[in-house]
Amino acid sequence: MECSRCSSEFENVHIDGEDYSICKSCELMVLKKNQLNRLMNESDAEVSSIREYNADQSDPVKCPVCSSRMKRINFLGFSGIMIEHCESCGAFLVDNAEITQMHELVRLVDEGKHTVTEVRAYDLLMRISRLAYSIFSS
Repeated sequence: MECSRCSSEFENVHIDGEDYSICKSCELMVLKKNQLNRLMNESDAEVSSIREYNADQSDPVKCPVCSSRMKRINFLGFSGIMIEHCESCGAFLVDNAEITQMHELVRLVDEGKHTVTEVRAYDLLMRISRLAYSIFSS
């Protein structure tokens, strides 16, 4: 699979029984539909809580899994973290900047500086944040 941003080949990283595709050059992670579903089941989150589409579709990204055009979404609706989502195959792209935003949101909640109303959705965000940290910090 080729990175749609830098054309490097994705590498597979094996964590917790799953193979995740990452681009080390861009620090980009692909979450495939089945992987996200597993994380969602663990956090008891619902699909409706992860998608809020943004109207800004300038410079769309090509999905590395199925080559369809991806859309930018506000991940979890409340987070303000904009990531790419493929409606065709269900894949998500999460890059270093978005991972940093996830870590920051988790930190703010932990410090009591941000209140979360959707606990299951926040749990999903924490799981993805931890997963990304374990992939890119090694």
